[in-house]
Formats: sequence, structure tokens, C-alpha cells
Amino acid sequence: MAPYVRSAVEGQADDDGLIQRFQVLVWPDVPKDWRNVDRWPNTAVRTQVFKVVERLNDITPEAVGAEIDEHDQAKISFLHFDEAAQQAFDAWREKLELRLRRGDEHPAIEAHLGKYRSLIPSLALILHLAEHERGPVGYTALALAIRWGEYLESHARRVYSAAAAAEVEAAKQIWRRIVKGDLTDGFDTRAIYRRGWTGLTDSEAVKAALELLVDHGHIMEEKDSADARTPGRPRSPHYIINPSAIKKRGGDPTDKTDKTNSVSFVSTHTEPFDKKHTADWGKA
Repeated sequence: MAPYVRSAVEGQADDDGLIQRFQVLVWPDVPKDWRNVDRWPNTAVRTQVFKVVERLNDITPEAVGAEIDEHDQAKISFLHFDEAAQQAFDAWREKLELRLRRGDEHPAIEAHLGKYRSLIPSLALILHLAEHERGPVGYTALALAIRWGEYLESHARRVYSAAAAAEVEAAKQIWRRIVKGDLTDGFDTRAIYRRGWTGLTDSEAVKAALELLVDHGHIMEEKDSADARTPGRPRSPHYIINPSAIKKRGGDPTDKTDKTNSVSFVSTHTEPFDKKHTADWGKA
């Protein structure tokens, strides 16, 4: 999912607005501890849920006191908010619109939250009908929908942050390959994503991860003026590995006892890349 989210966050060509339509979306937290639970499900609750779903499936506009706009050619049935709920919704909507206009949110987040204009009323309606209510949607259902919206927003932000987390994870994977010796000085992006390594098959994700490793001094980008295979054409970036970073962060790839699984990527600078380091590496 992370590559798709990254497309939305970065506004790439395949950002089709689909991810913003997954409104009732939560980020799974897998517990670190596990224990076996072998018991019967709560039969009473399960039966109650089934009854609610069946009733909503067979519901009719007349049964819930729905109205129809006589000027609406589609003749779509609807329910209003009652007065208290309408006032509360207007106040909530005003806060939302002001947030979206401050300009301090990422465009992808703005697009996502912009759909809460319809999400919150939709949730309120569903909750209203699930409780066997009819007529105008009341304040209780709306207040619960707003609380649910706050919960969903926190998870939406975690989903969008997956784009950044994916870069870090890809950087970790590349660094493990460097320490293991699978990548040596002068490697390029194609040397990585063409091998089909897990999490490193997307060229854009690989480039972003390499930029992260460069930013933190683990590798250095080296560019030639032209590609020998195609005269006059700039060669794709090649990368030199910082040996100091290997010693500090992940051991020596020539050390047969190195435990590559324990390699961790840390966001702290190692010795800076400069001419002296480059010369030292050349002598080595």
C-alpha cells in the first residue's frame, strides 16, 4: 500500500484520488505479544449485529419518515438534522473549512479531510438508523459520528505517513545489502530494483531510499559527465559506500561473523564526504 500512498502524497501521475475515498480506514497495530484464545464468540452480540444489518438492508423511506424533494428528478429520499444537530454540524463544519484553508496541511491530507463534509453526515445517518431511530437525525448520532471522525483522521494520518516510513524501510533494506556485500562501490539504482529484492522493486522508492542514505552520510552520489555506452548522454547516478558508516552502523562486509540481520539504519550523520575521504577510499 505504501507505494500507492506515496504517489498520492507526492502528486505523481497515478494519483487518481482513490486513496482519499477510503474514509473508514484504520491502521492495523499488530500486538507484540500473542496468546491463544479459544472461546465461543459472543452469540448475543453477533445476533444483534446481524439483525441490524438485515433491517437496514430491507429499510424503506416510509419506515423512517424520509422526505423527497419534489423538484428532485431523481426522487432521492433524505432525512434532515434536527435543530440541535444542525447547529452542532454547522459549528463543526466551520472549524473544518477553516482548517482546510489555513494552508498548513499537505494537499493529500487536505483532499482526504475535505471528504469529511459528507463522511460525518453519512456516519450520523447510519448510526441514527442503526438505533431504530426515525425522522430527523439527532445530536447524539452526530456527536458520535464526529468522535468517530476524529479517530479516523488519526489513522488517516498514519496511512499517509506510510510514504515516509516506506523510504526508511527501503533505506534499511539497501543498507543491509551493502553490509552483506551484495552491493559494492559504483552501484546504481538498476543494480537494486532489477534483482527483485523484497521492498526494493519500485525504482522511485529505491531512488528515495538512496537519497535518504546520501543525506545521512552512508553513501555518496558520484556522477560522470557522460555514459560510455551512449556518447553525450549523462550516466545515471552511481554511489560510493562510506566505509566509516559500515564500521559504525553495520560492521565490515568482509567479516564473516557479521550478523546482517541486526543492522539498523539511524538518522545520524557519519563522517562527511569530502575530497580527503574520497582519496582515502581510492588508496584503500
